[in-house]
Amino acid sequence: MRDSNPARSHPFQPTYTDSQLSQYLHSLPYNYQDTFPHGFALDYHELKIIQQHHLSTYPFENLSLHYSTTHTISLDADALFEKFVAADRGRGGYCMENNAFFGTMLRTMGYAVTSVGARVCNAVDGGDDETFGGWSVIPSFPLMLSKNYIG
Repeated sequence: MRDSNPARSHPFQPTYTDSQLSQYLHSLPYNYQDTFPHGFALDYHELKIIQQHHLSTYPFENLSLHYSTTHTISLDADALFEKFVAADRGRGGYCMENNAFFGTMLRTMGYAVTSVGARVCNAVDGGDDETFGGWSVIPSFPLMLSKNYIG
């Protein structure tokens, strides 16, 4: 599907195997072989299609935080793949899980992706509480054609 991917060599930006990528694409309600028969175009149109299908298949949810015995999540790439795809449970994940997993999938496809940590300001509806909670969000920013797109 892809040629060599320079992002694969960076230890802090994991990628998945071709087999895992194939399993992921087959889990989405979309036929990528018909749309991208020669591999990924790595453009905005393709990113939009992949993101729409990812979000319709893997929703943002926090069941693991509430109903697991440990009340924790893992951001390990293999653990995320197991939870989202391999376990075939139709589950999504907490914001950090979903964005870390999607960013890793985009990186595997060949997109240049930067993932960062973020916190949410506690000021709601014009309130004066300008403090911030803990690190709770991992937005992913694909870089294409010298433009950043929030993933």
